[in-house]
Amino acid sequence: MPITLHALFAPNKAALQFAIKTLLGGGLALWLALRWGLEQPAWALMTAFIVAQPLSGMVLQKGLARLLGTLVGTVMSVVFIAVFAQTPWLFLICLALWLGLCTACSTLLRSAWAYAFVLAGYTVAIIALPAISHPLQVFDQAVARCTEISLGIVCATLASALLWPLRVEQQLAGQARQAWQSGLQAASATL
Repeated sequence: MPITLHALFAPNKAALQFAIKTLLGGGLALWLALRWGLEQPAWALMTAFIVAQPLSGMVLQKGLARLLGTLVGTVMSVVFIAVFAQTPWLFLICLALWLGLCTACSTLLRSAWAYAFVLAGYTVAIIALPAISHPLQVFDQAVARCTEISLGIVCATLASALLWPLRVEQQLAGQARQAWQSGLQAASATL
């Protein structure tokens, strides 16, 4: 059986655990969003799936970057609509400049935190563009987006931290042992 089909039909233990953690985190986020009557429960579900990573620390880092970018984007959405509610063409120019600035910053920043700039850019587009025709709804949309994104982040982080948490130290130690064994095998084969 080819390796790709083998991974699909006979996944290893770590892959199954990751899938279960991701599904439970997303399910919890969706259930809570529906239970609390939030406007867009899909945002919470998508966020839980988007921030899911195999290592617990990676989930926390990506979740924090997503939260920071979302907060900055929602604040800028409210500011842009408050300042440019009467001049949509000027709003669109400022939105284009904002998107360009966020894209440039995310390109120049060579770390996982570049994700925050990406979120800050497109969150303004998601919240403020529909609010051009109804400026009084921008604050409600901003609060809804922040609430649902935060809920998804919290649920994904809890699932990752509580169910089979995998730390970077464990992963690196396993890779170091494997590299050491490979080196020993290569040395013994050479000698």
